[in-house]
Amino acid sequence: MAKYTEILRLKQMLENAGISYQSFDDDFFGEREMYGTSASGILYPAYALRLNDDIDAIEHCGSRGNARDLLEIMGATTEQEGDVLGYLTAEEVFKRFKYCYEHNTTVYVEEQGEE
Repeated sequence: MAKYTEILRLKQMLENAGISYQSFDDDFFGEREMYGTSASGILYPAYALRLNDDIDAIEHCGSRGNARDLLEIMGATTEQEGDVLGYLTAEEVFKRFKYCYEHNTTVYVEEQGEE
């Protein structure tokens, strides 16, 4: 079983919705690139899904929420939340990424009635 599954779920959700993203990487720190098949597993896998130049999601040993298989994002946050937010599920990130993709923005705006 994979150590991190939420980022893979997010990738699949975006693809199923027809939302294009800029890049997806499972070797964010370049450990596999440096050490080949003998990568220690400490820094690999380290996932990064970049929606565009200003919005991405990560999941690796240092990301906020990784121990609970949750995601950290940069961008797609509300003005009150700041630039980085962690401990998010794939569904929560998908909702934010979809909004930003459809509205061509980096700032997420919650609809009335959402918490």
